[in-house]
Amino acid sequence: MSFIVNQLSKFEWEGCAEKAHLIVFGEERHFMMNRIDFALTVKTGDKHIGYLTAKEMDSETLYWQYGGALPDCSPGEIVPSYIAFVDWSLERYKRITTKIENTNIKMLHLAMKMGFLIVGTWNFDGKIYLELLNERKNQ
Repeated sequence: MSFIVNQLSKFEWEGCAEKAHLIVFGEERHFMMNRIDFALTVKTGDKHIGYLTAKEMDSETLYWQYGGALPDCSPGEIVPSYIAFVDWSLERYKRITTKIENTNIKMLHLAMKMGFLIVGTWNFDGKIYLELLNERKNQ
C-alpha cells in the first residue's frame, strides 16, 4: 500500500479547510482564520485519509499547525500516513515544529515515535501544549 502526499496552496485549501477542521476537531473554524502557506493531504489509492496545514517559519523550518485523520482512515493507516508527512517535510526542510495539547496522549506518543522531541511548553486559551521538534539527520 502506498501513501501519496499532495501539496495544496492556501487558496486551494480554502474550499476544504472548514469541513476538514470540523471533521477532525469537532469545532467550526472559519477558513479566513488560517494563516498557512500550504496544506498537505495524504491518500492511499483513491481515498484521502489525512491532512495537515503548514507554515514556513524560515527556509529551513516548517511548522505543522492543524491536521488529523479523516473518516476514511483506518487505524492501520494512521502510522504510515504520519510517516509520509514526516518524510515529505524532512525532504524539503531541515526541521519540523508542532504543538500538541498535553492531554492528547496518543498523538504525543505517535509524534515521539516518529522522531519528535519535546522542546517546550505553550499556554493558550486555558490549555497547555507541548512544543515538539523533529530535525533531519545530517547525511
